[in-house]
Amino acid sequence: MILTFLSSLDVLAGLVLIFKIEWLPLRVVLTLFIFLKALFSLLSSLSHNNYLDWMGAIDMATAIAFMISFVSYENSFVHTAGMLALLKGLYSLILSRGM
Repeated sequence: MILTFLSSLDVLAGLVLIFKIEWLPLRVVLTLFIFLKALFSLLSSLSHNNYLDWMGAIDMATAIAFMISFVSYENSFVHTAGMLALLKGLYSLILSRGM
């Protein structure tokens, strides 16, 4: 259930970045949630000596893209991070449904 929620959050974040949705409260909340999720993922992976956490790295890139999007959406990094977040969210959503 939690994995499904977090995967849906990634899909939503990817769609917001790709389609340049400008509703500020949604973007602020997504920025905070994605940043905290990335921080928790990276720190927990590092504490277990796992130095290749690609999902946490994509979360951090998405959080940085959200921070950049507050200034301007006209950056290819924002669009690329949105695509990566969407693909990671769909991948995680498919895996969470299979369990």
